[in-house]
Amino acid sequence: MDLQTRKLTLIERLIWLNDLTTLNKIDKLLDKSAKVNYEARIKPMTNAEYKARLDKAEDDFKKGNVTEQSDFEKEILNW
Repeated sequence: MDLQTRKLTLIERLIWLNDLTTLNKIDKLLDKSAKVNYEARIKPMTNAEYKARLDKAEDDFKKGNVTEQSDFEKEILNW
């Protein structure tokens, strides 16, 4: 059974499920799985990468490569 078919089968089973305890367990399992998958994609910066980012940010600030808060607030009004 391919992935999409398996998902649809599970959706059908969830639709007919009337047990709140089981639904809560499934919800917690999905939350845990999402957290594990998210954390697996996170790659911490090394000290050298962190320092390089700080140096670049300071350099951008000195060169005036910044955006004012008020500019962001104006842009938000156009969303």
